[in-house]
Amino acid sequence: KKGLNGVVTYVKNGVGVKSANSRPLGSADLDDQGRCVMTDHGKFVLFNVYVPASSGQPLSYKMKFLNALRRAMQRQRTLGKEVILVGDLNISHAKLDNFWSDRVLFINDILHESASGAPEDFPEWKRQIAHAWPKIHEALQTKSVVPTKTTNSQNNKTYNKYRMKVDVDGKTVYLGSHESDPKHCEYRYYFDSMSYVCEETDEVIQAAEENVACVSVRCQRN
Repeated sequence: KKGLNGVVTYVKNGVGVKSANSRPLGSADLDDQGRCVMTDHGKFVLFNVYVPASSGQPLSYKMKFLNALRRAMQRQRTLGKEVILVGDLNISHAKLDNFWSDRVLFINDILHESASGAPEDFPEWKRQIAHAWPKIHEALQTKSVVPTKTTNSQNNKTYNKYRMKVDVDGKTVYLGSHESDPKHCEYRYYFDSMSYVCEETDEVIQAAEENVACVSVRCQRN
């Protein structure tokens, strides 16, 4: 069946392999698809995966696989193994998932460092974040999405769009770009923690931490 061709892990000669397991997820319907192979290299295990894509099947099916993978990896950690995950994760939801063009900032950690007495080598950009974050947080409490219009300069056609706005010191400030879907205006400016309940175990799993942001990286040449 197309898309279910299995995965394989090649190991160089001289690299020890204690065992290989093509059914490490502990779920017959998932293991039968050949989407995950685990190899044991002594001090560590390596999971090679092909995660189901979201297109063509419900998100719950993909989450079932990811939750089973998470439990399998945790079982190995409880055995004292280091765990390496490789393969096609089929995940690229937001800027937080794009390492090379964006960097993740854990704001709470920066605030804690600053409040605990920042050392002399505390980066200036962290000082600026710690100083500005209370005002940023206050402004985001006023956020709302409003309808806007844009005009194509090539054909003069007008389009209905949406944009995020906040109030800063009594002034309206617009954030982000014009979007065709109002939900797209919000996701970059949502900093609350999020969690969901695993259908398999009823376990509450954290999907996003509080106050985690990302910034675009710009390389500057001398």
